[in-house]
Amino acid sequence: RAQKTAQTLMLMGVVFGLISSVMILVLRTPFLSIYDITPQAKEAAYGMMLVLALIQPIAAIDIISIVGILRGGGDTKLGLALDGCGMWLCNIPMGILTGLVLKIPPRLIFLAMRSDSFIKIFIEIRRITSGVWIRTVTRDDL
Repeated sequence: RAQKTAQTLMLMGVVFGLISSVMILVLRTPFLSIYDITPQAKEAAYGMMLVLALIQPIAAIDIISIVGILRGGGDTKLGLALDGCGMWLCNIPMGILTGLVLKIPPRLIFLAMRSDSFIKIFIEIRRITSGVWIRTVTRDDL
């Protein structure tokens, strides 16, 4: 039953990720028109919102897998390891490399700093489909 619920949650993550992607794409122009910013800042924000829309379905699966499924099923150590390693071994070094060394456009720096989700998702899916994350998280002695 837990395995079936996990599959449903992951499917919901994809669906809501796609819905939020469409919302970001549709609303980014009206949203940015509210602000009195320079054309350069508007272009940078527009590009970053495009990147955000593109990665949203993957990010949704990543978040649901770690926070909802693995932690909820009692597998807290893998989530901690994936989030910690993702940040310190992927996101921060990629931010330094792309922003300070390569000096590429902000939207690509943003994409590079969110690239851990593309790696973590394969580990998470494998873990979830294996079923080893399912543990008893309740006690009978209360």
